[in-house]
Amino acid sequence: MDELEKSGHYTCWQKDFDLVQELGIRFLRYGPPIHTTFLGPGKYD
Repeated sequence: MDELEKSGHYTCWQKDFDLVQELGIRFLRYGPPIHTTFLGPGKYD
């Protein structure tokens, strides 16, 4: 299940990052969901 899709992050990502900054968080570990990038053995998008 794609939790980022389910939560609306793909459409609201800019606001999400603004909110993180408002909380005073200076560093955030963030990366693309592997299931959207890994297409198969040796194949990536």
